Amino acid sequence: MEDKCVVLVDSDGEDCFILQQAFSRWGPGVTIDQFCSPEEFLSSAQWKLNRPKVILLELVLLGEKGLDWLPVFLDHECCHKIPVVMYSGLETERQVCLNLGAADFIRKPDSFSEMKLVVDQVWQSYLAS
Repeated sequence: MEDKCVVLVDSDGEDCFILQQAFSRWGPGVTIDQFCSPEEFLSSAQWKLNRPKVILLELVLLGEKGLDWLPVFLDHECCHKIPVVMYSGLETERQVCLNLGAADFIRKPDSFSEMKLVVDQVWQSYLAS
């Protein structure tokens, strides 16, 4: 089975940990590459080594807005034909994210059990095939 790489761009280490734990239930075939900032991801060569199947971009980053980075990601070679899914615990209009080119917007829940549901949704939509 081919490894399925998920890129997480989120400045909140606790949220990344929760997402990593939730993805681990899908087995050893899932690789999680975590980046604390969009700059860190774009300047990394990691995306060349582990071609991601999906990129999860947090809407609110430390001192930045993920939504401002969405067009940059979509224009960058690292994201060519790779869905960028915006996610956040904030109430945000999903349509705004979709209009800017996001593949989807997922409301990030507060509990671990609800986070598993988000991961299941990502798995079914972007990783299962």
